[in-house]
Amino acid sequence: MKSRKRLESKENEKRRIESQIARLEELSEKRNQEIMAEIDKVRRYQLNQKLDNDSEEIYERSHKVDKIDKDITKLQLDDDFEYKLLYLEILLKEENWDKADKKTSEIMRKLAEKQQEEDWGTEDFDKIPCCFLCKIDKLWQEYSDQKFGFSIQ
Repeated sequence: MKSRKRLESKENEKRRIESQIARLEELSEKRNQEIMAEIDKVRRYQLNQKLDNDSEEIYERSHKVDKIDKDITKLQLDDDFEYKLLYLEILLKEENWDKADKKTSEIMRKLAEKQQEEDWGTEDFDKIPCCFLCKIDKLWQEYSDQKFGFSIQ
């Protein structure tokens, strides 16, 4: 009988220990999930930071590409500009002031990327490279005996 009580006592202790182990395993699993959630949160934050940095870099590179595109357009305008400048020079040599004035307006609108005659603001002149303005001004001064040109006005 004594051994039977002892056996029951040991079995009760075993069940109690098994119950504690099961509870510890549950707590351990819950803690592991919490840790994984924290790790995921940190990883998400780091990924978001990386995405933000990448987005900024893409934005900066996009602006560089836009600037290069504008530079290419300006270079393409050079050929067109030279042709129109030659025509302007012919008109000025012939003293055809009205047509030369219209051709100058056309050239300026093209360089300033304006579609039609509009009010000109300083920001429009900022779009036109100085070398182009100087060439046009020089032609007008030269063929008008210093009577016409941007710098004279």
